[in-house]
Amino acid sequence: IHKNWKFEKFMSLKVQTNDLERIKATSADNIEMIVTSTVNWRIVDVEVAATMAAETMAVTGRAGDVSADISKLRDDVLKQAIA
Repeated sequence: IHKNWKFEKFMSLKVQTNDLERIKATSADNIEMIVTSTVNWRIVDVEVAATMAAETMAVTGRAGDVSADISKLRDDVLKQAIA
C-alpha cells in the first residue's frame, strides 16, 4: 500500500440482490413476453471494484462527503444485466 493512500470507505462483500425492471423481449420463435428477473451479484476483487466503479471522490472535493454506498457499482451491474 502506498504511504499517501488514505482509507475512504468500506465495501460490502455480501451477496447483493436487486430486482430488474420489467423488460419486453421477443423469443427466437417471435413470441413476445414480459420478463421480470432478479440479479444476484457480489464483489470478488475489492481493489478492482474500488478502482474501476466506486465513487471515491466527492463532488465537493472533501473526503468526508463521500457516500458510503455502492450505488454506482450497483447501477453498472444492473445495466450489464439488462443488456
